Amino acid sequence: MSNDTSAREEINAVIRRHESDLDPDDLREIAHDLETTAERWEGIAL
Repeated sequence: MSNDTSAREEINAVIRRHESDLDPDDLREIAHDLETTAERWEGIAL
C-alpha cells in the first residue's frame, strides 16, 4: 500500500467518524485544504 493510499484512507476514516458533525461548508473547506496540501506535496493522489 502506498503512502498516498494510506493517507487517503486515513482522511476518509476521519471524515466518516465525524460526518454527522460536518455540514457542506465544512466539507468544502476540507476539500480545499486537501487540494492545497496535495499541490504542495506535488502529487499525492486524493
